[in-house]
Amino acid sequence: MNDYTSINKVVNADLCTNCGTCVSICPKNAVVMEINYMKGTYIPQIDSTLCTDCKMCINVCPGHNVDFKGLNNNIFGNEMEDNLVGNYRNIYVGHSKNSDIRYTSSSGGVITQLLIYALEEGIINGALVTKMDNNHPLEPFPFIARTKKEIIESMGSKYCPVPLNIGLKEILNAPDGQKFAIVGLPCHIHGIKKAEQIHKKLSNKIAFTVGIICSKCPNFLATEYLLGKLQTSKDNIKGISYRGKGYPGGMTLSFIDGTHKFYHYWEYYDTCFGQFFSPTRCRLCIDFTSELSDISCGDVFFDDECKTDQSGSSVIISRNSIGEDLLKKADSQITTRPIDVSKFIEGCRRNIFFRKSCLSQRGKILNKKIPTFNSNPSLKLNFYSYVFLYVYRIGNNISNHKKYWFILKQYGNLIGLLTIIYEKMNSKNKGD
Repeated sequence: MNDYTSINKVVNADLCTNCGTCVSICPKNAVVMEINYMKGTYIPQIDSTLCTDCKMCINVCPGHNVDFKGLNNNIFGNEMEDNLVGNYRNIYVGHSKNSDIRYTSSSGGVITQLLIYALEEGIINGALVTKMDNNHPLEPFPFIARTKKEIIESMGSKYCPVPLNIGLKEILNAPDGQKFAIVGLPCHIHGIKKAEQIHKKLSNKIAFTVGIICSKCPNFLATEYLLGKLQTSKDNIKGISYRGKGYPGGMTLSFIDGTHKFYHYWEYYDTCFGQFFSPTRCRLCIDFTSELSDISCGDVFFDDECKTDQSGSSVIISRNSIGEDLLKKADSQITTRPIDVSKFIEGCRRNIFFRKSCLSQRGKILNKKIPTFNSNPSLKLNFYSYVFLYVYRIGNNISNHKKYWFILKQYGNLIGLLTIIYEKMNSKNKGD
C-alpha cells in the first residue's frame, strides 16, 4: 500500500507520468498541466480555490498505482497469460498497404492505417492522437482527429512528454453514441483504464485502444540538448518530425526560412538523447508492451526480414477479440504475417526482462519510491542491469544541469560500451 493522497505527493515523489488523466477527470476543472521548463516535463497544477478534495484525480493517477491483476481480469476476463507479454491472441509483423503512409510513418504505418479504416467504416467518430503544436513546434498537441487528413497529420513518434489524456474530457463531453479510438503509451492506457472504472460513460465511448510499445520517453530537455549539439536554435524551428521516411528513418527539422534538414535515426537517437533524458519514472515501469490495450504496436528492430526492407514495418500484438477482429477486418489495408511469441521476446529481451525485474531493487538503486502495480516482477536484476541503473542515475543527474551537458557525450560513450557488453554476455549465456 502507499500513502499518496494527493497529486502533489505523486509529483514530489517523481512518480508523475505526465499522462494528463487527472485533468480530464476532475469534476471542477481544478487541474491543468503546465510545462516545468527546468525539469523538461509537465506538472499538474491544482487550483485550490476550485478543488473540493474529492480524490478523483488521485484515484485515476497511474503514477503511483496500477492494479494490473484487477484490470487484466476486468479487461480480458483473466490474469496475465504470459508474465512477459501479458494477455494476447496473436503476434504479427505488418505494415500499411499504402506505400506513402508506410514510408512516412515511424514504423510501417499500421496505427495510422487502422485509424483511417475504423473512421471510414464508421467504427469510430474520431481518434485521440497527438501532433506537434503549430504555434509551439517543440510541444505536443493532443486532439481528437475526426478526418483522414487529421489522422495522417498525427502520424509519427513524439519523443517528448505528451499529456494525451487531457483529451478524455472531449470524449466524455461528446454526444451519446459517438465512439473513439485512443493511441497512447502504456502509462496513458493505464490512466484510461483506471478512469473507465470511475466513469462508465467513458468506457462506453471508447471503441478500442492502441498501445505503443515503449522503453522510455525523453523529456523536453532531450530535444533542447539535441538542437544544441546540432548547433541549431529552437527559435529557428518551424516544425519537427522525430520519425519518418522508412526504416528506421529519421528526424526532419523544418526551419522558419523554409529550409529542411534530415538526420538519420541513428545519427541523433544516441545514448544521451534516448537514455539520460528519460524520467526516472520510466525506469520504474513494468509495462514495456502496453499490456492493457486492445492492440499493441511498435518497432521491429529484431526481425531480419524487416531490417532489409527499408520501407518500415510494425510488430502488432492483438490482445483480445476487439483487437483481433479489427485487424482481420482491415486486411484489405494492412498486411500481416504471424510470428512466434518466443521470437518477439528474444528480439526485445533486454527491454522486456528489465521491465519484469525486481521493482524494489530498481527503486533502491535509483533512490526513489516505487509505484504499486499489484503484479510483482519476480526476475532478479543481473549484474549488467545493476551497472546500467547506476550509470543511468549519474547520467540523468548530469542531464538535469545544463552547465554540465558538455560532458554528456563522453559519458554516453561509456554507457554505450556497457550496453554492448551486456548484449554480448546475454548472447553468450544463451549459447551456454
